[in-house]
Amino acid sequence: MKKVPTVDIYPTSPSGPLMRFITEEYFVSGVRPEDIELIEE
Repeated sequence: MKKVPTVDIYPTSPSGPLMRFITEEYFVSGVRPEDIELIEE
């Protein structure tokens, strides 16, 4: 299974049928525009 980085704009925990595949290593929530930084063009 591929590990897909997931960014959630709502401050919630993973839920639903895919919850078991979402790990802390690849999931962040509550992300705002000011939290995002361009690191490479």
